[in-house]
Amino acid sequence: MTYSQLHGRGFSKPATDIIRLLISNPDFCYCFFYCRKLSKKFLYDGEPCDISHVRDAIIDKVYSLYNYKLTPEDCSTFLYETIWDEGTFKPLDSYNYTGSFEGWLYKVGLNAVVARLKIEGLIPRVIGRNAANTRLTLLSQSTGVCERVIDDLISDTQDHRLLTALYVDRLSEQEAMKLMEMDKPEFDSIRKAAEHSLKMALLRENHPFRDFVLHDKSAAAAARIVTLDEVLGSSTSDAPSAYAYIFGDVLGTNLEISDISARVAAFLKSFVLELKWSQEDCRLWCERFINNTAPTALARELGRTRDWVDHRFSSLNKKFKLAIRKWWQLNAA
Repeated sequence: MTYSQLHGRGFSKPATDIIRLLISNPDFCYCFFYCRKLSKKFLYDGEPCDISHVRDAIIDKVYSLYNYKLTPEDCSTFLYETIWDEGTFKPLDSYNYTGSFEGWLYKVGLNAVVARLKIEGLIPRVIGRNAANTRLTLLSQSTGVCERVIDDLISDTQDHRLLTALYVDRLSEQEAMKLMEMDKPEFDSIRKAAEHSLKMALLRENHPFRDFVLHDKSAAAAARIVTLDEVLGSSTSDAPSAYAYIFGDVLGTNLEISDISARVAAFLKSFVLELKWSQEDCRLWCERFINNTAPTALARELGRTRDWVDHRFSSLNKKFKLAIRKWWQLNAA
């Protein structure tokens, strides 16, 4: 079934009734999304009410786009989890009651299903990979992997030397510029060209490490940043997480591992200052997010209650997440 065939069919039950029952009655919600038999009290003019037509249309569309056969059970689960939204049903707020509720559910459901399948690696994140929509993730790999990839795919002497210095020897930018006897503008230009050449070679060749060192840009846009520990990895770990390496790349550095934590923390502090928050808000967020200061201690320092600190930090953190995702999409993608 296509969307054009679906459009106009409509549910047997009015949208207002469906939405009210989805929110208020778990039994109806389950039967609606999983196409189970409803009790008579939920029937409308004797007709069942579920997403079977929407589900069929989404499954057909995913197959036509990605040649992936989604099971009805998985499709129902993805749609249910999206609309349920941890019990808030917030996505339903975007339905304006002017168009077909079935058509709206199809569009929202298709986007949710495709996003979920991409996250789980079941369909490609980007159709038609090229140098523009991919990024190198060499610093999140071992030096052995980097050496193998560069040796196998880069023959130009200057490019090979520069990439080896950065990703195998792990020299800083300053050290690499000194080694290559280049100033900053020349170094940046040569590095960009060398990394472009490596990306093109990876795309041409079916290299065994291709999917380890070449990622789709959409992966960066989907990155979820919650706490500094998640960005940097556990402080007890011998090596930082992949996020820390990515942050190092994005910030235009090629830092030693021991420097990454301090550099990212400094970046986050300056980033928050650009959000034009009050001095108190900046201090509160940095103390809780970066320094992990106990809320009770922070409340005493600020002359506030513990509840106020928790509530304010939660509010500020939501604003931070929105802002950092936008920054990430522009700079890490």
